[in-house]
Amino acid sequence: MKHRLTEAADPGALVAPSRGRGLKHTPQQARDGVQRFVPGPGALVGLTQAIERIMSGAEAVGLDYETTHLRPYFTGAAVLSVAISNGTESVAFTLDHPAYPWRGERAAVFELVRSILLANIPKVAHNAKFELEWSGVMFGEDTVRAARWECSQAIAYVLDCRAGSGAQSLGGVAVQEFGLDIKQLSSVNITSLASGPVDQLLL
Repeated sequence: MKHRLTEAADPGALVAPSRGRGLKHTPQQARDGVQRFVPGPGALVGLTQAIERIMSGAEAVGLDYETTHLRPYFTGAAVLSVAISNGTESVAFTLDHPAYPWRGERAAVFELVRSILLANIPKVAHNAKFELEWSGVMFGEDTVRAARWECSQAIAYVLDCRAGSGAQSLGGVAVQEFGLDIKQLSSVNITSLASGPVDQLLL
């Protein structure tokens, strides 16, 4: 399957006509509607309400973790941030970020994540084995089989299995489906996420 990409008038966007949608999304459109939460007055209440709205009536939710390590077995391994979306509303929030500790509210935020994972709603992740492994280790093995998981990377491979084409990467899928390489929205160093700017982490 070949995808013809052409530059759009906006240098920050791409057009992917091969999908038949003629979509062109800008970086600002990708950021719009994403609610971001870090510890602070009223943050836990706002976060709880946002998650309740996203989960209410959702047919599926997208889930993404940003972590300190590739796997959760290293000393000091932590989930720095969590993001979920129902396709209409999205929320991203810090969890065990060293610069933004929830302190006395940490247990409540932890339980919010567990409630997402335990809800009988399919979870969709890119390279889902990553979120599955971290979920089982950090939030309890019961979270792994509480609902169906789907992997957008596996689906992308079914559609285009060419090795080295980039078609299965998150950036490649975003270009094909939305006309924008989402990986270009952030300049954060993935090897040192904990020390990078939190606004870049919560995109």
